[in-house]
Amino acid sequence: MKKTFILVLLSLVCAVCCAFGLAACGDKDNGGNSGSNQPTSDHVHDWSDWVITTPATCSAPGRATRTCKTNPNHKDYTDVAIEPEAHLWDDGEEITPATCMEKGKKKFVCLHNEEHTKTEDIPIDNNAHDWDSWKVTKESCTGKGEEMRVCKRDEKHTQTRETEPMGHYLASPTSTECGRCKTPLAQSFTITRIDETFQITKGTAPATRILIIPAYVKTGETMTPITQIADSAFMSDTFTEIQFSPTLSRIGASAFSGCNGIQSVNIPDNVHSIGSSAFENCVKLKTVTIGRGASEIGAKAFRGCTSLQAVTFTDTTGWKFKDVNLTTNEPQDITDPSANARELKEGDHTTWVMVKD
Repeated sequence: MKKTFILVLLSLVCAVCCAFGLAACGDKDNGGNSGSNQPTSDHVHDWSDWVITTPATCSAPGRATRTCKTNPNHKDYTDVAIEPEAHLWDDGEEITPATCMEKGKKKFVCLHNEEHTKTEDIPIDNNAHDWDSWKVTKESCTGKGEEMRVCKRDEKHTQTRETEPMGHYLASPTSTECGRCKTPLAQSFTITRIDETFQITKGTAPATRILIIPAYVKTGETMTPITQIADSAFMSDTFTEIQFSPTLSRIGASAFSGCNGIQSVNIPDNVHSIGSSAFENCVKLKTVTIGRGASEIGAKAFRGCTSLQAVTFTDTTGWKFKDVNLTTNEPQDITDPSANARELKEGDHTTWVMVKD
């Protein structure tokens, strides 16, 4: 009898404990404390740690959430204080560029609050020079020269580069030697002004072995370029070598016709026009190189050059023959120097010029 009473008593105690346990975190409040900072029921939740779910910024509070371990549908929320340093900066705007001597400045604006700004230094830019103009430091008539420029911010910052040969110049229209390197220019010349430049032809002095075409004539303090060799300028002369100038743009008609001493001609890139019969009947001429600037070769320019073996075009594209009636044939393939030589010395080009588109 006593044992039965004890068993009944224990059963009652267990039932009461279970009832209290269920009441501690039930569904009586439909989700516990959702959306509030303080529970509205008398349930006892077993909360997790607070977790930041919306970070605070420099202008707005954030939010932290905790969740009931027994029922994850039960949540509690609290504000997170504004974080004054939690900015979201834009890409920034350069307000002062960096130079080779000083740092620059860049301004940033917070995307949360445009009143929040900051500035940062831009590192010195070793390439941000303010260059003065180029000045020649080494002159050369036939070889590479040199020029230099200086940074206006710091004269220790300099830059140098090579320059192309400058060419010889005549100290006056009647000079016979270079005013820079004092090289004798083989013979006297006759200089004729054409617009803003000069053209040249031979003077009265006897021919010599090397013909050196000067690049400039100095008149007062002005260096005026010689851009043209006149028609028939050196016809039938006896020199064996021609040194053209870098300023030359035109070789006149019959300029070197019948010059039987020359064996090689190298026409510079600046020459765009080679006149008709320019080298006709130069019987010892073997090789010719035509610079990339050429766009017209006159009729019979190399006709009768019986020793000619190779004519090399620096630019082989777009060439064709054009007759005096301005009709054209198909574009010419001029990639073979030996074929070029045969065509130019033997072809019937009495009324044809060779042109480049």
